[in-house]
This record gives sequence, structure tokens and C-alpha cells, in this order.
Amino acid sequence: MAHPSLATIHGVEGWHGVPMLIFEFLEGGTLADRLAHGGLGHEAAVRLGVDLAGALQRAHDSGILHGDLKPSNIGYDAAGAPKLLDFGVARILRESRSAEPVTAAVDADQSVATTRFAPLTDEGAAETPSRAGTLAYLSPQALDGESPDPSFDLWSLALVIYESLAGRNPLFDRSPLLVMERIRRADVPDVRTYRPECPPALASFLEEALARDPGRRPATAAEFSACLARATHVVAA
Repeated sequence: MAHPSLATIHGVEGWHGVPMLIFEFLEGGTLADRLAHGGLGHEAAVRLGVDLAGALQRAHDSGILHGDLKPSNIGYDAAGAPKLLDFGVARILRESRSAEPVTAAVDADQSVATTRFAPLTDEGAAETPSRAGTLAYLSPQALDGESPDPSFDLWSLALVIYESLAGRNPLFDRSPLLVMERIRRADVPDVRTYRPECPPALASFLEEALARDPGRRPATAAEFSACLARATHVVAA
């Protein structure tokens, strides 16, 4: 699986029994590093979205969900090109159901919340290890343990674009319970609350891409990219 916006995996190794993916070195740091100094311009945010949608389309066409798309999992090479990395919780796209309710845990520094649930195989047996993802980037359907599909990654990508503009994730809170409540309501304010100069078409795209009803959102990464490009007059590469 190769794409210009997918970080190259050079190998899989183990360290004290812990499996590790060996990715290419990205000299440009991460999107999280950049957002620590403020949001991106709308053209840069759109280009980022188009590039990463292409990477997701390649992954989804290969039958793989990333499962943990967020600013710290987006790196930049020396030329400034974005690369999606860290497929550590990726899963194969197939019919599966969650048998357990989602539980939340917060890291000691209160900065990262993760959710875990044990999906069922087609035969009804629980898989291990449980799936993990960063709570504040989960879609309402992922949070509720519905069958994994590309919409999980596309919701996360829409949030990343929003955060790239606003400089903040609108769903994040120190309280995991409040985050889950916001996600289930899809309580996402208009991005122009934080960036009044954001083009109306881009704000409308984000409103649709982060709607509670998945039927209002782009169904595939290719559709996501095309809608984003049309809304902002950016030609998808």
C-alpha cells in the first residue's frame, strides 16, 4: 500500500515483546507541532485535507481503516508534504460488531483520552486486542460501537481540518464524559466561531462532514476530497 501522503513503513520489529512499526523519518515534525503555534490558513487546511483524503482512499481501497487520525499522527517531510502515519490501531475492513460498551480512559497528563471496545468476529467471538482510538476524534458511530467503516476515518479527517483552522478540537474537554456527550450530539459549532474569515463554502462543507447523520456526510474519501475541492476551488491532486 503506497501513496505520496502515506508515511513509508520500513519494517515491523519488536522491543521487549512490544511490536513496533518502523516509519520513515519526517523532518518537518507533526501537525500537532504546527497547531501549537496557532491554526493554519484556510488554503493550507484545505490542501492538507485533500492530500490526506487521497491517502485514506488508498488505505480504504486496500481494506484498511486507520482508526486514529489526529494531528499528532500527521507528519511533514523536509519539503513540507503531509504524511499520514501511525497505523498502530488500524484494522481490516470487514463486518464486525461491538459487544461491549465503550469505556474511556484518560492519560495521566489529561491530554489524551482513548476508547476501547472488543469487537466480535463473524462467529461472535471477541477479538483481542481491543480496538483503541483517541476519544476526541471518534465519530458518533464509532463511539457507539457500530460496525467499522470508512466514515470513522472521514469524521476524524473533518475534525482535523476543523482543528487546523480553529486551532482547537471543538469536542475536547478534560472530562471524557463531556467529550462523549458532545460527540453523540455532534455538538460542533460553526468553524467561523473561531475563524470568522473562513470562506462560507468551507464552513458549510465542515458542517456537513461533521453532521450527526452519516447520510449527510461524504460516503468515501474520494467523495470527501471532491466535495472539499469543489467547496474551496482547490483541484484535488
